[in-house]
This record gives sequence, structure tokens and C-alpha cells, in this order.
Amino acid sequence: MPGARARALNQDGMEYTGDNIDALLLARHTAKKIRNDGGRLKGPSKRTAEQDKAFVAALMALLHEVYR
Repeated sequence: MPGARARALNQDGMEYTGDNIDALLLARHTAKKIRNDGGRLKGPSKRTAEQDKAFVAALMALLHEVYR
């Protein structure tokens, strides 16, 4: 399988894994259904410096792990 070793991070530094992807996709689907039914959801708040630092730290940790 070509992508089996691929790794992905979200904008906050959380890694998408086989353990969390189903729950994340379900939440995305549920939000879409609410929007399609005319509901409104609050959008994401403005990024904070802590979120930026968390992403950089997670990215650096991932790179160190991959290139060891």
C-alpha cells in the first residue's frame, strides 16, 4: 500500500491516525448534515500563539522521529 507510511498533522499539531480518523470524519459528516438542514455552527476562533507553538513542536517531533 503506497500511503501506508504517510503521516499527517492538522493545523493544531494533532496527528491523524487510524485510531482517531473515524471519529473526526463522523464529526465532519455530522456538521455537514446540520449545515445542510439550515443549522449554523460557530466557526473556529482566531489562532493563538500557543496553537502555533503546538503545531511547530508536533511537526519537529514528527520530523525527528521520521529522520532518526
